[in-house]
Amino acid sequence: MIPVRTLLWTLLALGAVGTTAALLPRAVADSEPAQRDTKVTTPEERCARCRSLSRVVNCGHRGSGPSRATSPFPENTLPAFHHATRSGASMIELDVTLTADDQLIVFHDERLDRTTTGTGCVSRSSLAYIRSLNAAKGTAAPQQHVGVPTLAEVMSTVDADLNIEIKVHPGFRCPPIHRSHLAHRVIEEIRGDTKRRRTIISSFDVEVLQIVEAIGSDPQTGLISDSPRALRIVRRTAIDALHLHTMRVSRRVVAAARAAGIPLRVWTENDPQAMVALARIGVDTLITDHPERLTELLAAACSDSQLGSASCSP
Repeated sequence: MIPVRTLLWTLLALGAVGTTAALLPRAVADSEPAQRDTKVTTPEERCARCRSLSRVVNCGHRGSGPSRATSPFPENTLPAFHHATRSGASMIELDVTLTADDQLIVFHDERLDRTTTGTGCVSRSSLAYIRSLNAAKGTAAPQQHVGVPTLAEVMSTVDADLNIEIKVHPGFRCPPIHRSHLAHRVIEEIRGDTKRRRTIISSFDVEVLQIVEAIGSDPQTGLISDSPRALRIVRRTAIDALHLHTMRVSRRVVAAARAAGIPLRVWTENDPQAMVALARIGVDTLITDHPERLTELLAAACSDSQLGSASCSP
C-alpha cells in the first residue's frame, strides 16, 4: 500500500493537489534512504525531474541537522558544516547570537544547556567560557570535544554559501539582545568575509530584517515563517525572500511567490518523495538535515541509466 504522505506529495507534484501541504503527516524516519520514483517512465518526465532537482539549492540545516543521538555531527559546528558540504550541500544554514562580551557565535538556543556541557544564558556567558564547553552533548559521539565556533571562524574555514539566521529570542529566560546592535554586528562580520560567496541573512523577526535592509547591506534577506500569509509581509517590505515551513507549501504559494519575483526557500524537509515534489513545483531552495539525500536524488535522476538517450538541456 502507498503511504498517504507519499501519495499526496505525488499528486502535488503532478498538479492534482493545490491545497496546503499541511495535510501531510510527518512520519518519516531519519534513517529512511533516498529512493528513486519508479513511476517516472517517459523521457520527458525523466528530463523534468533531472532539471527540477538540478535547479534547487541544497542547503544543510545547521550543517547536518539538529544535535541528535543518531548523528556524530553536533549542530552548528565546523564538523557538521564540513560534513554537509562533503554530502553535497552548496549552502549552509546556521544561527548566530551574541555572547556577553559582544562576540558573534554560531549557536541556536538562548541557553547553553541542551547542546553543550555548560549551563546558563548565552547572553550572560563570555566567549572564553563558551569555548571551554563541549558542543557534542546529545550526539552519537559525546566523547569527542567539539567547540562552539564564532561566525568569523566559520567564514574562514567553510567555503559554501551561507544562510545566516539571526536569532532574536523573546527574553523570557535570558536577557534579550538589542536587535539593532546584533544586526550591525552581523553585517560588520559579513563585510569582513574574504571569500566570494552568496550570503543570505534570515530571521523570524521582521524588525531585525528591516534593520538589516536599512543598513544597506549586500546580503539578501529572508523572512522565516510557518504561515503562507508571510508572503504579504515580504511584498510590503524591502525583505527579499520567504523561508516557509515545508508543511505550509502549496502550488498556489509557489506560483504567487514566483509571480512577485520572491524566492521561496523551504525548511526543513528530509523526506525524499517530498523533496522531489517540492523541486517539481518550483521552490528555490531545500533546507534539510540530510543534504546527502537530495544529492542522491539528483545523481539518480540525472544518471545515464535514468535518462537513456534523452537530451535534457537546462
